[in-house]
Amino acid sequence: MNQERRKLLAKAWSILEDVSCLESEALDNLPDAFQFGAKGEAMQEAIDQIEEANALLDGIINPC
Repeated sequence: MNQERRKLLAKAWSILEDVSCLESEALDNLPDAFQFGAKGEAMQEAIDQIEEANALLDGIINPC
């Protein structure tokens, strides 16, 4: 992979990291009834998937 594509992936990683943080903050600010209900579970699932995607991108950007 060339340097330009690695830079694009790094930018995508950064954007996903920002979205994950924003979604986590939004979840934390919900009332308990929503946090632990269907809406909170859906938000947490989205956060988990974003974090998984970020881990995959990190593995591509920074291979061992």
